[in-house]
Amino acid sequence: MTVSYPNESTAYRHARAKLLEAEIALRAQIEDVATLRRALPKGGQPPSDYAFQDTNGSDAPLSSLFGEHDTLAIYSLMYREDAEHPCPICSAFLDGLNGQLKHLARRLSLVVVAQSSPSRLAALQKQMGWT
Repeated sequence: MTVSYPNESTAYRHARAKLLEAEIALRAQIEDVATLRRALPKGGQPPSDYAFQDTNGSDAPLSSLFGEHDTLAIYSLMYREDAEHPCPICSAFLDGLNGQLKHLARRLSLVVVAQSSPSRLAALQKQMGWT
């Protein structure tokens, strides 16, 4: 390396160069793993069509949630039946995501799931103004 910092020792410079080599190797490995991930063939069919309940209490089979897309994103909202309030970080994330839905909907379907009753989720959805 030609870059040096004021008053750095030779030991520090050698350790810094070794760290940089390791960081470059790590980045290359991350890229290799990403290439392998992208090359994966499609997975098999699930053994059964898991059924969720929508905010009206009707069954919503997993297969129906994809809509016109082949990609489905599922966000797990931390809001259990015994919780007084939903997770504030989840709520903030969904507030921001709500404004992005029209853009996301061009490429994928998005659903939010939680371990709570459909009526509580419908009330929360209305209260928060989530679509």
